[in-house]
Amino acid sequence: MCGIVGLISKENAVPGVLEALKRLEYRGYDSAGIAVENGPGIERQRATGNIKTFEQHLKKNPISGPTAIGHIRWATHGIVNETNAHPHKVGRVAVVHNGIIENFKELRAELGGAGVNLESDTDTEVVAALIDQNLKTDNPTNAVKKALANLEGAFALGIIIEGVAATIFAARRGSPLVIGFGNGGTILGSDTMAIAGIATKVCYLEEGDFAILKADGAEIFDTSGKKVSRDLHPLNAKATDLDKGNYAHYMQKEIFEQPTAIADTLGKYIDLLEGKVDLGQINFDFKKITKLNLIACGTSYYAALTARYWFETY
Repeated sequence: MCGIVGLISKENAVPGVLEALKRLEYRGYDSAGIAVENGPGIERQRATGNIKTFEQHLKKNPISGPTAIGHIRWATHGIVNETNAHPHKVGRVAVVHNGIIENFKELRAELGGAGVNLESDTDTEVVAALIDQNLKTDNPTNAVKKALANLEGAFALGIIIEGVAATIFAARRGSPLVIGFGNGGTILGSDTMAIAGIATKVCYLEEGDFAILKADGAEIFDTSGKKVSRDLHPLNAKATDLDKGNYAHYMQKEIFEQPTAIADTLGKYIDLLEGKVDLGQINFDFKKITKLNLIACGTSYYAALTARYWFETY
């Protein structure tokens, strides 16, 4: 389950992206990478292994720039090596991607017929190649939009283009993507865990949304191409709340945090002094409901079985 990050900062964005990637380690990964747009061009560094290994690699091969995208990869297309690691770069374009481009073989064949040679075995590289081809005849925004129209599958994308300063293009279809705003800049992430250290407010892209991130905000367009606004939500979580702390790994932390998480969730609805449950303003009567569907999988399925027992009993 790959994780993506993008940051537009007033200073060097690489440290912020690196810290955000560390908070996505829970997803599992086999390689990591960062690319920056810094005026003269796009630089990138990638390495297989864990974030600590990549961090040491960055110290030996430093890159810097105010606009950066980062990625932790869980291999789906191609073996685990640096060539297949993200970000992928073709010409003027670098891309990070979570998801699967289902028609990448057809697109790869078309690009090959046009004389474009791709170096990796991934599905992601075709996205960068399509955009780079479109840039020959169109402006950056249209180049990205036209490429997106050719993609089939599920994806969350972060895109930077050489010569397009302080700009990250983003799109989601089937994979979640969140944009954060704060004093540290404008940040893009697979989830709020990644961006909590920088953002104070967030908006969640909806299915099919396309966004253009700038240093001072973001423009968002829906599937019809209409400019839209998405609700802003305060992000109160701190980065320290989201790291592993003294636990050996994220699963161990999650297990030990369950009692607190349950108490925090139920505490909103339970009046311990009165011994009552208050669900607040709801627009339906539970007694009149004749059927309830609980949809879940994995451990959530077992939680749903417990909920079913409670509903049937009480």
